Parts: sequence; structure tokens; C-alpha cells
Amino acid sequence: MYPVEFTSNSEMKLNDTKAEDILKPKLDALTAGKPIFQPVDPIQFVSTGPVQGRIKSDGYVYGYTNDPQAGGTKITPWRTSDNGMDINGTGIAFLSPDGTMGYEFKPAEIDAEIPEKVKNFAWSIRKTGGDSSVTVSLGSGNKPMASAPVPPIYPLGSPYTIDEDEIYKHEGVKTLGTLLGDGGLLTKLNLGDTPLHEVLLRIERGENESGLNAEYRVNYRFLYNLNGNKRFEVDQIKHGVNRIRLRNVLKKGTDEFLDALKVNLVAWTNFEVLSAVPVLAIKIDERHKIDIEKPRVEKRSSERENWYLRVKNGRFKRRIRLPYYEPEERVPQLYLSNPELVAYRPQSAGDSVEVVLDYSIPEYENQEFTNLPTIVVEKEYPVVLNEQMIQVQFRPIVLASEEGVSYLEVNASRINNNRRLRVSDVDAEKGIIYLHDRIRDQDEITVRYAYREDWYTYRGFYSSDNTEVIDVGSPVDLEVRYHADLHAEGIITEQTGGGSGTFTKALILTDNESEYTITGIFSQMYHLLLSKGLAVDQDKWTISKVANYKDYDLIIVAYMMNPVPAECVAGIRSFIAAGGSAIITAEHSGLTDWNANFLSIVSQDFPDLTLVPDAIVTTSGTFNTSHPLAQGCTSFTMQAASYYRISGSRIQPVAYSNGLPVVAAYENDKQRIVFMTDCNAMDDERGFQNPGNRRMIENILSWTSSPVYNDTKETKDAYVSNKFTTTIPSKETAFDQRIKVASIALYTDFGNEMKQFIDKYKAATKLTLTPMAAIEGATLVIVKSEFLYQSDGKAIGQREASFNDVIDIYVTVTVPVVMKDQNKLLRFFHMDFNPTPGHSFTLGKNSFHRWVPVNEKVEEYAIIEAPGSELLVRQINVYLKPTGIWLATETSTDLIAGTLKTASIYHTDEDYWFNPKDGMFDSTMLRLGRVFVQANSDIYKDMVILDTRSRGGGLDEQLSREIIARVNKESLHHWDIGYFDGEAYQENGVMIIHLPRKLLETFTESQIQASIAKHKAYGLLPIIEYHDEDDSLEVTEI
Repeated sequence: MYPVEFTSNSEMKLNDTKAEDILKPKLDALTAGKPIFQPVDPIQFVSTGPVQGRIKSDGYVYGYTNDPQAGGTKITPWRTSDNGMDINGTGIAFLSPDGTMGYEFKPAEIDAEIPEKVKNFAWSIRKTGGDSSVTVSLGSGNKPMASAPVPPIYPLGSPYTIDEDEIYKHEGVKTLGTLLGDGGLLTKLNLGDTPLHEVLLRIERGENESGLNAEYRVNYRFLYNLNGNKRFEVDQIKHGVNRIRLRNVLKKGTDEFLDALKVNLVAWTNFEVLSAVPVLAIKIDERHKIDIEKPRVEKRSSERENWYLRVKNGRFKRRIRLPYYEPEERVPQLYLSNPELVAYRPQSAGDSVEVVLDYSIPEYENQEFTNLPTIVVEKEYPVVLNEQMIQVQFRPIVLASEEGVSYLEVNASRINNNRRLRVSDVDAEKGIIYLHDRIRDQDEITVRYAYREDWYTYRGFYSSDNTEVIDVGSPVDLEVRYHADLHAEGIITEQTGGGSGTFTKALILTDNESEYTITGIFSQMYHLLLSKGLAVDQDKWTISKVANYKDYDLIIVAYMMNPVPAECVAGIRSFIAAGGSAIITAEHSGLTDWNANFLSIVSQDFPDLTLVPDAIVTTSGTFNTSHPLAQGCTSFTMQAASYYRISGSRIQPVAYSNGLPVVAAYENDKQRIVFMTDCNAMDDERGFQNPGNRRMIENILSWTSSPVYNDTKETKDAYVSNKFTTTIPSKETAFDQRIKVASIALYTDFGNEMKQFIDKYKAATKLTLTPMAAIEGATLVIVKSEFLYQSDGKAIGQREASFNDVIDIYVTVTVPVVMKDQNKLLRFFHMDFNPTPGHSFTLGKNSFHRWVPVNEKVEEYAIIEAPGSELLVRQINVYLKPTGIWLATETSTDLIAGTLKTASIYHTDEDYWFNPKDGMFDSTMLRLGRVFVQANSDIYKDMVILDTRSRGGGLDEQLSREIIARVNKESLHHWDIGYFDGEAYQENGVMIIHLPRKLLETFTESQIQASIAKHKAYGLLPIIEYHDEDDSLEVTEI
């Protein structure tokens, strides 16, 4: 310790070195560096004299003194427990309706009068009882806090799908169905005898023809209506789902709903024409559930046995909608994997075709059952629990056959002595056998037994491949159906209006505050109006004056801090509708009442103007110099403003701040409406101090209206439809062929009426032609469709069309290989998950690509066996394919021919098949699980590397490599200091120099190396190779 002078009784740091670091040199000297204590052992501080000390959590030594000579007071620990001031309380953790945990505490805040002499006091909290899953802590303001996990939710009901419906924005909140009553959704959920107070219903968004509703554009809620009082159930944030707990709408202590209660399932959207497909609740029937579990292998033979997954036998059905696709689009993978469904695909985007997928495990019944579902294990080494209890690997145990013959037999063998052990009891479900006879030391126990097998042991799948004979050169017929549409639009423009005008009588509307009047901060604006010859009146939102609004041609809404009467709002809207001009002010985000008044006046008649509340400080804004109101204006001033968001061209921005519109104007012949976002733009203290503000007001009062142009528009539509046929010779492999299908002239090929329309408007500048073209279908797979202008090769839509344009239509099709014969081969993809040596699994290989393909052949591959160790870097997806597909109609479900299968379980290491956003997604492939094989130990945590080598002797480390090479070059390759396999080159910056060997006749190798070192860049390693190729080269100097 170093000397410390205590000037008070406060605690001080006694040393800048941690206690552990102070002691270490002394302990090393005493123990010759051998550890004598563990790092977790505490270091004790021994106080001497008047100084008391301790070692804090930061490891440093602190001390204090109670000696009066230090000039302080005596420090004594003070605790509430020693003074009878502990506070005891209780708390409750409960589940809130929104699915989150809520907490109540008594008392809600820890508070007590602590004596003034106690310094640096802080409360601590601890839990003395209650549920172990709840943790408590102390938050800010000495308020108790708690944390508890949300109780699990178990699926109960059966799924029910609402019919697809159209949701429109203008409909508002739309009812999709009722929950209670006869025929309500609750009766369709098949809840059985489940107590209603324990039931939670959940809405899940489904799919529509456009795919997953990823953006949640349709909102769903449960809407309560009790005696006219309506409220929504709380929305769930996670995943966007919505829930309802029935206990919230039941009579207390019963399963009866509240009297006169109505609960509706409703939906709404802020977007146009979306489909609502909610799903209510989910039921998992354990008897029909298909599940997957890890391999069952005895520990004593885990390295020898194959690790095969087990799949639980079951069956369930799943309903999906078949996807629609345009002829020029890629065919969805669902139809490629299940070609039997092509004939049932929707014929238009509005069609809806549903099929029912039947999933089962037909492989289950193909196992070696003694009597279905019983399997006999002839010999197994069970787990010995104690001297009279053993446990078998498979369960539940079947005690006897249908004829009453027992399968169970336990034997003990010891050297050459075998004996049968008598059984006293069996726990069939747990697989435990209780023995009457005792197991002796060194007994080897075997058991013969039978068990009920509800699981299928999955070893792999068979992939069928076709071997076909090619008929080279055979013609392939191609028929392409196409159509084209042409929309023509002609416009004739006539000019009306225009001229100048002036205002004669103005009304300024303000509140009752004396400061905001024409004699207060608006006096300069008042005198400006007078100087322009206007008669000016002022009113403070008097309802009786509304009838006089029609007598004015300009109303200035200058101040409206308080709520404006509805009669005054209606009067201003009527004044504007009748053609009156106005200046209307909004305010910054802090004045919510003012902005609410502004919106009540403006929002309905000017929906293309949106007020965005903000607090922009505007002292030097910029003007839109092209606008008449900004003529002669430089900059303007506002105190704190919001800004506008403008859509369309009816309203134009006049002034900006930070690039955001803060002044905007609407002009219609002689009517002018000006919108400002701060009334201070017109006051004496700020706005009129800037000449730009004054000039803008002058421009409003003395204006010249722009001419009004009225357009007369006429449209015409026409279309053509046709088909193109040809033949294409086939080849040994499939290939893509680009073919010109047709040429369509816009001027002549769409009929006489369209030609006459074009003749009428083609001389004018406002003739707009919009061509569209599409391929309706083809007998071959279309890879690409092209619709190009003949004149420049640009695609339609890339530029404006001209009446003399001609459109060329091209298609690129895949010409298939023509086959004369076909043979089917079966190849087995083995799946053993054991990664130890001697085990393998099957892969497909195509060049460098090695993978586990799906059951459908997508590309060519050869079969190879890969060692099980490769599973450590692969993820295997185990999935089901339907064993039958049924067409669902309103009255029945009919089996689709060719869809019955005798196998359903497959595996692959490709993930994209299961991603709905991927082009290869197949909705009939139902993933059971993803399987990973990984080490059960960590090389860093579970492995200890002990270096038993003893160092000694050898070369002095201070000797350079040059000296060692000169004295004894072989020493450079000693195992502990050199390179056993030779000296390695650096990874980067290496250059190889080829030189003729003849140079060595003129120069030494050292001279050549020195010359190269002189010219090479620093850090580069040259490697010189000599060769005998060019003997004619003569070099005299390097």
C-alpha cells in the first residue's frame, strides 16, 4: 500500500493496483510459480489500526477511517432489517387479453422515511415465495417489476375456412361472419366438451390467388356489440394475428355468454380489392397426427448400427387452391410434379379450383409385423435399472398375442450358465420390466419381447428414372395463339378564361385574444388591405355572422387556437364552393386544436392536400419562382410550421422550407385559395419583417388569372386474334428455338374504324396509341415472348407508339426430344444418419455438383455413395407427398385419376422446394422436419491437449538462420525450429522468373539474385527458374 492521507471519513482507493496483482509476485516467490489457490477463492482484507478496508468487486482495495482527526463522521452500516423497517408485499402475475403478461403489486411503490443521518441509501428486493418461474426486480423510482413466461396455448378446435370474399376500402368495416348463435362460427369449430372459459380463438390470414398476404393488407378483428356498445378485441403484434379469449365475454363463473352479446368477425383494408381468407383455430388429432423422431439405437451398438429416422403412422387431409398462370409465364412446379392436375388448372385469374391432398404412410404396413401392428424383438440387451428392474428400447410392450401366447422372455447368462428370470410385473407404456428373480453380478441380460409399432423406420426412397430411345429429326408441331389490343386516345384543346381582377371586400377571422387582431400583430396586413382599396372587417368566429360570409370576396382565416364552431366551418366551405377566395392557415405540430380546425375546413374539399404536423423553423425559405404568387419574392419568414404533402396537379406549391412545401395555392379562373402552415407569416413581428412575405400577400391581392384549357377527349379500342402453326425438326437433345409468329400494323390491321379514328387525330399532337399484345397459349413450352417495334427493335411500352408502327411477335420455345421407346429404372436413395466410419448415404452427382435430389428428376445425375461424415455439413429435409389428390366441388370430392401413390416419404438437402417465394416451390411437398447431424462434444470445451514433450538442449534462439545455414544447414530442419516439409512460400506477393540456364555461364547465381533484388518491389518474393529453351540469347550485362 502507498501512504494515503484521509481528509474525511469518506471511503478512498488505497492503491492503483488490484489486490490479486499485489499478491501474485509474493506468492510466486514462495511457491516457485505453482498455483496454491483457485481464481474464485476470495482475497481477505485484514484491517489494522484506525483504518477499516475492503476489496470491492472491481478488485481494488478501498479504506476509510472513523478517526475524528480525519475531519469526518463515523461510518456505520445501516439496514432496514436491523431497524424494523423492512417492507413486505405481494404480487400477482396474470395473462392479459392481448396475450402478454401483466403484473400487480401491493404496495405498488417502495417508500419509507429513512433517517436523515443515513447516506447513500438504496433499496434491494428479493422474492420469498410463489411460483419459481416468476422473477422480481426493482425498477426506476423504487417500483417493483416482475417477469414471467407466457403460459402455453394448446390447439383445441378444428380448422374452419371462411369463403374468399372481396374487401373494398370504401366499404369500411365489413362483417364476414358471426361467432355465436345457430350456424355461427363457434358451432363449426367442433370444440366438443371443452370448457368455453379455457378457449382462445385465433384468426390467421390465409392465401388468395396472388399468394401469401405478406404485407397484411387486410385487417381482421373480433367485434363485440353489447347493447349498442362496440369494441374490438386487442390485436396481437407478433405475426399480425388476432385473438379472442371467450372467458372475457362469459358470465362470471359460468360457460354462458353475456345476455344480448353479439360477436362478429370483421375485416377492412386501406387498399383496393383484396381477398379475405381467415382461418379460425387449429385442431391436432393425435390419432391422425404424422410425426417424426430421431433414430432408436442401443448405446452399446450406436457406432455399428444404421441410424434410421422413424415416422409415426397417421393420416390427414389438406385443402389447397390450384394456382393460375398466364401462358407466357413459367409453369408452376406443382403442375410439373403432378401433371395430372394440369387439366384442372384455373382457366382465368378469376377462377377458383380447390383440391384435397390426402397424406398417409402406406410404407407403414409394409414392415415385418407378426400381427399388425405387433413386432417381435428376438434378442435385445436392455438397460439394467437395478437388480430387479430392466427397461427395453421399444414400447409399448405387447404382453401376449391374440391367441394368448406370451412374447415376453428374460434370460441371464454368466459364463456357460444360462437361466430364465421370472417376471413379476410390466409397465408396458414405459417399457419397464419388474423381475421376481434378482440380477447377479456379471450377469448378461437379454430379453425377447413384442411391442406395438406405431412408427415406420424410414431407410430411404426409390427414384424412378426413364431410359428412352431418341427419334432424331422427327418433326415437332408448334401452334401459337396470340392476340393484340390497341387503345387510341385523341384530344382537342380549347382555351377559355384568363384575365385580371381585384378583391373589394375582405373578412379577417381571429380568436378572442386581443393580441391576434387587426389592431394587434396583424395591423400591417390590415393596412396593406386598406391600401389596396379593400373594405376590411374583423370577426371572432361569431355564429350569427356566418350568413354574411357571402358578402365578401376574400376571407382570411388568421387565428383559430380554440375549437371553431361547426356552423362557421360549414359557412367557410359554402363560401369556397360558391367561388370565394380565401387564405387559410395551419400551425406547427404542438397546436393540435388549430390543425384539427384546419382539417375540418379543408380535408373534404381538398383531399389532394395533406397536412403533415411538424415544427419547422423557417427564417429563410425559398419560393417556387414559376408560380404567379412568388413573382418578385426573394425569401420569406415563418416562426414554426408544419408542411404539406400534395398529390396531383390541382394544387401547386408556392414556397418551401428544407425542400418541403409550406405554402400552396389552388386557382380556378378567378378563385384563389392559399394554404399557409403558420399564421406568423402574416404578422408584424416576423412575417412582415421580411419583404418577401409582404410581396407574396400583395400578389395574392392583385393577380392575373391564368387561361383555362378545356380538353375534349375521345377514345377507341380494337383488337385482333389469330394463331400461327409450323413444324420444327427435333434433335438429340432439347433446344430453344426463336420463331417469328406475326407482324401487326397499328394503322391497317385493327379494322377500318380504328383507321378512320387515327386519320382524324394523326395530324394533331395529341394522338396517343397504346398497343398491348399477349400469347394465349402454345403446344410447346414457351421460354420467352417478345413484342418488338419493327422500326427500332424496342419492346412495346419502352417508347410511345406511332400510327405507322408495326409490331413483330416472337416466341422462344423449347423443342423437346422425340422418343420412340421408354424403359423405367428404379434407383434407391439410402439415408443412414450415422456419421461414423463404415456408414454411408446416397447422393446424386452431376459434374462437381453433389446433392440429395427430390423424388422428381429435375436434372441428370449419377448415383454415388458418400461417407456418413458428410452429413455433418448437410441439412436433410424429410417431406411427404400426397398419396391421393381429390377434386373438391360444391357437392362432392372426386379422386383425380393417376394420383394414387404407394409411397409418400422422401428426403432432400435442397431447401428452395419449401420456400413459397422460390420459383421451384411445390405446395404439395409437406416438410415433416429438418434433420441435422452434429457432434455431441465441443473441441474447445470438452477436449484437453496436453503437451508431454520436454524441451532442452538445441540451438541458441539468438543465432540467426544465416549463421545456422553456414555452420550446419541440416539444423534448419529440426522439428522444433525449422520446416520438416521444407520452407513455405508467403501466400501473396510471389513472382516466378524464368531465365535461360546459359546465363549461369556468364554470371554467378548470386549476381543474378542481386540484380533482381535491385529492381523488384519491396515485399515481393522472387522465385528463379532456369531452363534450356533459348540458347541463342546473348547477355553481357545485368
